Amino acid sequence: MSDDFRSDIGFITKNDIKQYDFWHSFYQYPNKNYLQNYRISFRHEQTYDHSETLKRSSSQLYIQLLTIGDTNIFYNYEYNWKKSHLEYQFQDFINHLLRIRGKPLSFLDFNFSYKFGKDIAYREIIPQLGYATNIDFDIEFAINNNLRVKPIISYQDIRKAESGGYYFKGYIGRLDIRYQFNNNLDIRLISEYNDFSEQVFLQPLISWRPNPDTIFYLGGNQNYINNFIDYNFSSL
Repeated sequence: MSDDFRSDIGFITKNDIKQYDFWHSFYQYPNKNYLQNYRISFRHEQTYDHSETLKRSSSQLYIQLLTIGDTNIFYNYEYNWKKSHLEYQFQDFINHLLRIRGKPLSFLDFNFSYKFGKDIAYREIIPQLGYATNIDFDIEFAINNNLRVKPIISYQDIRKAESGGYYFKGYIGRLDIRYQFNNNLDIRLISEYNDFSEQVFLQPLISWRPNPDTIFYLGGNQNYINNFIDYNFSSL
């Protein structure tokens, strides 16, 4: 596939790369109270541009297990042999990711993720390698059959390797409250504070479904997003 290839219905994104993956996984199902199943995987990835220049090379180890309380624990170790952004190349740095999801009680769900290690600060005019921390946590309480309350916090920073300052640092906090009157009528109130932009967001919304084919909304929407966007995200 060439750099300027077009599909019948438009452009294919990222059509200027060649990617090779090697993936091997080992699964076991002990079905014990404290260990229902687990998985150990290894992955190696090589990405080239169409000039056969190596743009990214990484090796990853995955460990995942399902334990008591329907708790899923996932760990990812990633060694980046090489990672490129624009004309800049970075080599030999490590990332870690720990993610825990569970439902220990019938009325409680939680999600926690912690990512740390070195990463590229893409928003800099000249991208730099720094020490990154990403923490996400949410917990949902089903107060009763009608009311659900869900607080969420997302924190992210990249610390400079030499000076000790930050390329960026901030968090987003959100409170999501939903009340279901019946199968046809519910109300939702979302409040949020974005520390990156220092903005407050508020969205009340009422939805009514008089029949399966019709739905009415009453309320506001100030660019609400269901999932937080990575502040350091790069589309290149």
